[in-house]
Amino acid sequence: MKALIALAVVVILHGPFIANAQNKNSVRRQLADVRAQVEEQSTASAIRMTDFEKKLEAQEQRIADLEAQGKSKEEEVKQLQAELEEVKSEQEMMALEDLEEGIESQGRSGKLFSYWGFFDLTFHKYFFPDDSIYHIFLDNNPTFLMTSINLYFMSQMTDNLGALVETQLTYLPHGLETDWGTRIGTTTIGEYTRIDSQVQHPYTSEYYRQHGLHIVRVQLKYTPTDWFNVIAGRFLTPYGIWNTDHGSPVVMTIRVPYMQIRKMMPLVQTGLQAYGRFFPLDNLYFNYAITVSNGRGPLDELYDLDANKGVGLLLRLEYEGDDSRISAGGYGYYGKYTDRSKTIELHLNDLGQLDGTMDRPITVDLQTTIENDEVVASADLLLELFGLRLQGEFIWRRVDYAVPAVLNQTEHLFAGGTPGEMFYHANHTGYAVYGLLAYELPLHRWLDPVRISPYVFYERNRHADVKPSENMTLYIAGLNIKPSPYVTIKLEGGFADLEHRFYGSRLKDLAVQMAVSF
Repeated sequence: MKALIALAVVVILHGPFIANAQNKNSVRRQLADVRAQVEEQSTASAIRMTDFEKKLEAQEQRIADLEAQGKSKEEEVKQLQAELEEVKSEQEMMALEDLEEGIESQGRSGKLFSYWGFFDLTFHKYFFPDDSIYHIFLDNNPTFLMTSINLYFMSQMTDNLGALVETQLTYLPHGLETDWGTRIGTTTIGEYTRIDSQVQHPYTSEYYRQHGLHIVRVQLKYTPTDWFNVIAGRFLTPYGIWNTDHGSPVVMTIRVPYMQIRKMMPLVQTGLQAYGRFFPLDNLYFNYAITVSNGRGPLDELYDLDANKGVGLLLRLEYEGDDSRISAGGYGYYGKYTDRSKTIELHLNDLGQLDGTMDRPITVDLQTTIENDEVVASADLLLELFGLRLQGEFIWRRVDYAVPAVLNQTEHLFAGGTPGEMFYHANHTGYAVYGLLAYELPLHRWLDPVRISPYVFYERNRHADVKPSENMTLYIAGLNIKPSPYVTIKLEGGFADLEHRFYGSRLKDLAVQMAVSF
């Protein structure tokens, strides 16, 4: 028994030492395991680091190879980048029809409303003597002009149905000269008059000038297919190049061709236009348009004063390649211009009252004051090739009067008449032709995205063979600079040779213009 008690005491006294020994052995084993894991992880990390360094070296070598390859193709890459920027610029500055088609091609459903516009500021100076006859129409003081402030509004109701409104804000009619004082010897005929649109606010007493609004076009466009589409409303006549791309940010020059100013072809029409495009070959397109409208007239925006309609036909062939574009087309138009007056006739009895015994005691007498037929034919050509742009248009017009219009006093005097007489417009034929040559300088490497294009312009205008006072030949040279797709700066100088001897000298001018789209 004593032996058992002694053994128990020994176990109790030495138990902690045994436990400590066991714990130390466990720790040693754990440390060994940790060291093994660390060594294993270090070995794996070293292997991964080696693999990573190899991959990095391979990547650096590939980058070096790509850089070497890029240097060898630097010119090609820059050329492609320049072409891409040019395409982007053209897309942002394209004419209104292209903008509409771009929105339609997105294939969106539902109603989409968008708006945009442009304006321009021109600094201009004519050069002619202070006593020159040019002062009848022009002013030779250097001046700033703001003549174009155009706003566009479009609603795309469905994928193939859209409505468009184009308006032009104008400072006219303020400042418009309506008559000149004419003196013959000591006798003065008429007085100089100029429109003053200044008004006063009824509450604040502030004075300001009222300005005008020109509604250029209002139309509904239905585009179910490539080969057949319809425009209904007030639309641009689909002829030539200038009339469809008429915004100052997209045209090359400051000066508008006189064939446009004198409206040898109707610029806009009210009615219907059917148009479409066929694809006979890759990159080759055949376009057509058929127009039916009120034709020309004093109220053609609103309604027609005769039963005849103006009709027109456009045919155009276009080729679009990677570095080139060629377009050739023609538009023919026939219409009748009619103006008339109304006289109300009252049929009275002896008492001064409307005569009740008559079926129609009130009648209206319609008198035609102007009536003529006109036939107009136009042709145009556009060539774009590696930065070179060549475009030209030709118009021929024939007018035959059934009831001739009266010449104004200036036209009457220039035609050899005397003051006080009445002369009438005669049947006449006229034509006009212009050519524009421009070249975009290959400066993309140093100036990108700036575009610089020098140009020359020539026009010969014979508006009417019976009115030589309107015959002129125009020469222009200029520089078109696009520092941004949204801003264009133009510098231009030129002169006009007028055929009529009364003008006495060439009409020279210089101009600078900033055109902004937004």
